[in-house]
Amino acid sequence: MSEKIYLDAQKLKEITKGYWINCKENINFTGIGTHGVLKEGNLSFAIALDKWRKESIDIEYELLKIFRKKVSAVVIDKKEYAQFFNKPMLVVDDVNKAMEKVACAIRDELNPIRVLVAGSVGKTGFKTQLHHILSPLINTHAIINSANVKLPILYSLLSMKKDDKVEILEVSGAARYEVGVERSEIVKPNIVVFTNVTPNHMRVHKTLDNFIKAKASAVVGMVPNGFCILNEDMDTYEILKNKIKELRPDVKIFTFSKENNADAFLLENTFNHKDFTWDVKANIRDNIVDYTVPMFQNHAPLQSVAALLVAALLSQNISKVSENYKNLICYETMGRLFEVVFDNKKILYYDQSLRGAIEGMRSALLDLKNIKGNRRIVAVIGGSSTEEDNSFTKEQHTALASYINDAPIDLLYTTGPYLNYLHENLNEEMKKKVIMDTNDKDKIFDSLRENLQENDLLFIMGNGYLKLATISSRIFKLGSKKQIK
Repeated sequence: MSEKIYLDAQKLKEITKGYWINCKENINFTGIGTHGVLKEGNLSFAIALDKWRKESIDIEYELLKIFRKKVSAVVIDKKEYAQFFNKPMLVVDDVNKAMEKVACAIRDELNPIRVLVAGSVGKTGFKTQLHHILSPLINTHAIINSANVKLPILYSLLSMKKDDKVEILEVSGAARYEVGVERSEIVKPNIVVFTNVTPNHMRVHKTLDNFIKAKASAVVGMVPNGFCILNEDMDTYEILKNKIKELRPDVKIFTFSKENNADAFLLENTFNHKDFTWDVKANIRDNIVDYTVPMFQNHAPLQSVAALLVAALLSQNISKVSENYKNLICYETMGRLFEVVFDNKKILYYDQSLRGAIEGMRSALLDLKNIKGNRRIVAVIGGSSTEEDNSFTKEQHTALASYINDAPIDLLYTTGPYLNYLHENLNEEMKKKVIMDTNDKDKIFDSLRENLQENDLLFIMGNGYLKLATISSRIFKLGSKKQIK
């Protein structure tokens, strides 16, 4: 496959109706610069120009920083900016509108099967898995990160290659209905996968009805007679299904489940304690398949069933697809397992420091039962809802307390706002295991150094806004680490 993306200088000019300066021949691009991450040969859309002008930032200097990254060209909105450089620059009326127009044009010209991943938790992990298992059999494109708002969606469409047949994207769970509709209409998905829909971002959505409608918005822009894939085991299954049918009556719904009443379901799943993997047997649209998922997370077997269902709907050989699970590496938001030497003590570290939704937290706490073995578990846990004190926060932290009570934790640190609801609902046994409740990360880190012992399992989990990953970074800097899963 060619290293260049489908978009080139000539196509860019034709689609935007802009004009080139300092561009004497057609230029190919290696990719699209995203969020300040620029690589040699990239095309950069200078989407920050309005911000630079409003804040009186030196535009010449900002463009110079972009060109120092050895990009091939930059899209701008005023020809006078080109006078500073003898570099290819495309002048358009509006950079942001031009970027969206080009992305949609490429979507239509290449017309890959577009899989849009939606839900509250598990989106990036699912996207990573699906890309990994499909890529050896069919040219599949995805940007493997957790960025899922409008700009990353555009960047992904813009960076497709000519031979790409499947495009996998994800959409944010925090978006209001109208915003979700806009993103869906940009993607025009063929398939929408709902990993797990459980209430979150309620500061935005306010009510369950608003939340469900916002999630279901992912199907609004779907191509006629597209497919929807739903997790039949989630509590919101029926109301989400009904909302989807209301918004798009023509969409066919497929389901996955742990039970045998779905289009794809688990038959057996056994955790391998030696190498932290799952041995799975599943029925995928009446095809029985045995395979190993090289992940340790509790949700991995069921999530793999959903990924194989997508592959089946894409008419792929399920046996061959399932074999491709080997060598899958967990993305950071999926939760990763490290072997760490920390203060001359070898420990395991289960990093869920970016886990914020309550269903994901429940699943991560269930993981501890599988990976505990003969180890002590030292847990640092932050809250799920951190924005304001309301009935939703109380409900979330009360539920979190029940999950903690059921987990095999030996020492517990808690951190973050509104955890009074959590502490009030810890059972007496778990209350005795609490070492400290503090927002001071330095105190937590110092106490961990004092209390961690050889062979312990350290577990850190909390809403990303709590920035518990800073504790992880300090631990890694003090010793050595090796990612196991």
